[in-house]
Amino acid sequence: QTNRRRQRKRQREEKGKKKALQVKLRKKREMKAAGTWVPKVQMQEEESDIDS
Repeated sequence: QTNRRRQRKRQREEKGKKKALQVKLRKKREMKAAGTWVPKVQMQEEESDIDS
């Protein structure tokens, strides 16, 4: 009983992760299509500039 509930919870979390990844990939594709996508490295550098 409890094991089944735990399995269902894990499945739901996996589903959520997959969905989040798909959304992220779709946004990235849309940004690339719009020409506004920049590699993660550049974004991190810009953020560190703001911090200092």
